[in-house]
Amino acid sequence: MVWRENPVRATDLLAKARDCASVSRGRYRSDNGAPAKIPVCGTPDAVFWKADMDIDCDGRPGPRCNRRTDPHFAAATAYAQSDGRP
Repeated sequence: MVWRENPVRATDLLAKARDCASVSRGRYRSDNGAPAKIPVCGTPDAVFWKADMDIDCDGRPGPRCNRRTDPHFAAATAYAQSDGRP
């Protein structure tokens, strides 16, 4: 089944999430050590918050992903591919 009714575009979602009606007194941090100032927002249909994005490249050491570039780097992961590599 292909869902084609009422497509949702990213610009539509961003427009609806532009303003924040806080639904919690708690706040989140964007990063460890950053001030907790990100509110949890809500509408009648959704709960949302703004966040940054961190990339974790554990299990794949290389020039950009290693103990020097990531202090929490781990050479392995809990999941292994079918060839045994992390």
